[in-house]
Amino acid sequence: MANTDPQAFAKRYHQITWIHDNHQFSASVRKYLSENAGVCDAERIKGAQTAKGWLLEDLKDEEKAIREGKRYRVGKSSFISEETIEDSFAGRATPDQLKQTLWLATCFAYIVTADEAGKPKKSTAQQFADWYLGMDCTGFVSAFFGYSGGRGIRNYDTDASQRRKAVKEIQAGDVMIRKEGTEYKHIALVIGALPSSGGGLLLKTAESVGWKGQGVAWDVKRNLKLESPGVFVLASSGESEFYIYPGR
Repeated sequence: MANTDPQAFAKRYHQITWIHDNHQFSASVRKYLSENAGVCDAERIKGAQTAKGWLLEDLKDEEKAIREGKRYRVGKSSFISEETIEDSFAGRATPDQLKQTLWLATCFAYIVTADEAGKPKKSTAQQFADWYLGMDCTGFVSAFFGYSGGRGIRNYDTDASQRRKAVKEIQAGDVMIRKEGTEYKHIALVIGALPSSGGGLLLKTAESVGWKGQGVAWDVKRNLKLESPGVFVLASSGESEFYIYPGR
């Protein structure tokens, strides 16, 4: 089923629950994570790859899992794919994929209850999510639209004639792209836009925010103004250009 509400989709990352051994766990995958060392803290990338390695190593143990093609059977009837594991530790997973990965980490006792946490490789559900998981901006948008394996920002900016050219054209589910010079910097999903004084607009977006490592948010606001047809800039400065495309 296709996602249609960016705000509701973002909130799902903060409300992930699963059950293991008759105990309910929950976590908020709220941090920023990218494989790009130019925009993500190197220690976060290293931590994610380390935790991924723990799970992949355990999946080789035939007493814990059986490989069936590109997926693993864990227990009698639970399955997880290689793609799900890769996406979860690369900042591009859907909430459902992250739920499966968190469940697997619980099965293999990397996630434990609070009274058991603190030992090597053992953490609470929220600690595991904060230390090893997260989303980047392109991964978040790709997950919303169902693009497997992620999609680069420039792939959303292929036909300038399709850009929104006026505030009244902007709709929920549109894509917002930020570009500085020739470099694509950020991408987000539009929740809504309202006209503001001086012919500008207040744009509200859902996104995974990279600056200061904030992560998944659904209440980011920007004051923009139309500089030329299809090109918006910040109302306070014109350092970046913003393009808004219909969602697809």
